[in-house]
Amino acid sequence: MSAPNQRVEHWLNGAKILEYDWHGPAARSLIAQSKFSSEPRFMKEINGHLALQHHGVEVWFKNVRITRF
Repeated sequence: MSAPNQRVEHWLNGAKILEYDWHGPAARSLIAQSKFSSEPRFMKEINGHLALQHHGVEVWFKNVRITRF
């Protein structure tokens, strides 16, 4: 499960809005407090599926890019 670069960045409209270490203590703490804490494989895999979600209102996704460095 180890990877050379476990830093994750989220960009929106050309601006970095979030950055974290995939297995860092801050991310692990937030996951433990989230609604996903009972999901045994949540955020455990380096590779897998991407889920885009909304919360009951119409949403549009455009130009979604996933880049691995």
